[in-house]
Amino acid sequence: MKFINFFRVLFIVFLFFLLFSRLASALTISTTDGKKITSNTTDADMQMRTVFLLPDSEGGVLVIWAELSSPDVDLYAQRYDSTLTKVWTNDLTIVSSPNLISDTYKAVADGSGGAVITWTDNRNSGTTEWDIYAQRIDKDGNKLWGVNDKLISDANKRQSVPDVYQTANGDYYFAWRDCRDNLSDDCSGTPRDVYGQRLDSTGVAQWTEDGVLLGDDQAGGPIVLYPNQNSAVDVWLSSARPLLKVAQNGSVTTEDYPQAYDYFAKDASFNIIGLYTDVDDMLKLDKFNQNDMTDMVWESSVDTSIDTNYLNDWYLYLDNSDNVYVVYMDFTNDEVNYYSDVLIKKFLTSGTASWSGNATTILQTADEDSILTFTDAGNSNLILNSLDEPGGTTSYTHMHAVDVSTGALTSHSSNPYYTHTGGAQTSMTPMTVSVYNNTSVYSLFEDEDASDLNNLYLYLNTISTVTPTPTPTPSSSQGSSPPGILGCSDAKPLGQPFITKVENEGGSAEIYFAPALNNFNKYHIAYGTDNKTFPYAYEFYSSAKGGIETTRIDYLTSGANYYFKIKAVNGCNSGDWSASVALFPGNLFGSSRQTGQKSLLVPNGTQNQSLPTITSTPPAGGEIESPGFWKQLILMLDNILSKLKTLLF
Repeated sequence: MKFINFFRVLFIVFLFFLLFSRLASALTISTTDGKKITSNTTDADMQMRTVFLLPDSEGGVLVIWAELSSPDVDLYAQRYDSTLTKVWTNDLTIVSSPNLISDTYKAVADGSGGAVITWTDNRNSGTTEWDIYAQRIDKDGNKLWGVNDKLISDANKRQSVPDVYQTANGDYYFAWRDCRDNLSDDCSGTPRDVYGQRLDSTGVAQWTEDGVLLGDDQAGGPIVLYPNQNSAVDVWLSSARPLLKVAQNGSVTTEDYPQAYDYFAKDASFNIIGLYTDVDDMLKLDKFNQNDMTDMVWESSVDTSIDTNYLNDWYLYLDNSDNVYVVYMDFTNDEVNYYSDVLIKKFLTSGTASWSGNATTILQTADEDSILTFTDAGNSNLILNSLDEPGGTTSYTHMHAVDVSTGALTSHSSNPYYTHTGGAQTSMTPMTVSVYNNTSVYSLFEDEDASDLNNLYLYLNTISTVTPTPTPTPSSSQGSSPPGILGCSDAKPLGQPFITKVENEGGSAEIYFAPALNNFNKYHIAYGTDNKTFPYAYEFYSSAKGGIETTRIDYLTSGANYYFKIKAVNGCNSGDWSASVALFPGNLFGSSRQTGQKSLLVPNGTQNQSLPTITSTPPAGGEIESPGFWKQLILMLDNILSKLKTLLF
């Protein structure tokens, strides 16, 4: 009997996936709005440099940019809502000349709608030359680390090119190139070192004043920080230098890379994926364990079959499921002008080539095409923002969507959403970010008008998905299919969020939590006045990763005890509940594990009304029983079998 049931399940599963392969999502991208957001009307020498576009946790974006008009450079910020309307009355000046000496600054979202920015500063040039400063701004445009900014290091001689990263516990790690021990005043000699500092969320330094020595930096390349498994950071300098593994106390260990790599990426398991060019000029991929770089996750390098002799440039990207993409500009079709087509290849987490080993062509014309930015839009699609430069004085920007399962272009914008005409060839400094339920993509770029004046332009593109879903005919003997399963193709969220702190705000609770890792677009917070039943819940959208996020729940009964727990949600699928955290009167909090809780969702703002009736009472231990997995699967698939027959046969 079990043998027969096994093949019965296999047959129904086959029909199930056959049906849904025919019911592919129809994804469209439409331009909702766009505008010029800077006001350069007179300075033909001004350039907009090093732009950051960060989610603000409320569906809008925080824009940070540098305006460079030699010898001056000024750093600004502004927040825009989902209608591209300014949230702050005036642009916020973060730092200006003569203090800011270059546009090599870095910014990172703080998870609460604000950001932390760090830069090279010249205000102490009479004593210590170049120094490292930082500032944290909140979503209302306030400076949180003092009106005179936060000094990170004012050691002797030059400190420059800083980077910053926020870890899951809310700390900020900084690293920069440092010449305090250099034999020359202009940093042209040796040694050229890398120093670092760790700040808590309030800006208090956790390590020695002026930072600690992390390692040497003879290569002189960019400094990039990655998270590691110990809630701290790894420092990438170049493939020619060892990886610097930094602990929370500032201690450092080093490890050499297997070989030189062009690009790096880290997956949710903290494995490192490296893209490199071999001796035959072919692009290859490695995946190895960050804690032991001799431990190759893939036994051998993966040959992408991409010849760099015909490439203008190439990129490495991971989606929310840690699949690997190589995006490249190939001029095989035009070896005279070197105009390139834009292509993309996918490799699974196992290293196996997807899409039958073929590449998808995003753009193929006689123009000089270049990819700008790309992001995972959810809905099983990858969004790519491209620049099309046919030459002369006209250029275009396009938005594309690629089905990550098949490699097909599910939406191809043959008509550009922005056209540059007149003046010089367009110059763009773009970033894109997917926010609020993966339905909006913001794109930001610099353009030069007919009067040779550079300005920044912000565009909002809306993603729409229509998925035909069959309506199953329930079996009269078995009842309806289990809710929340039928027709759901969304992946289960990867990684469990956890609440780090709950603060009493006088009738409200401010909840701080570390987000899930991947495959999520919103959260459910369940809560109640005891640790067994959670009758209330609050839903909010967020796809931010890393750092600490916050949300607020209002209308709580003053003086009552409350318990909170959180889970990540991805469309129709959801992850596991976190441990519950208690909020007692007097701003005390603690935690206790309560697994398997079921909550009744009610809108936030109704908590002061009478409790709703709970139709299902959890048995002892707080868990609601459900049929076993195979029984549940058979019930569900049996219920749609008759509909499958109608649609397919």
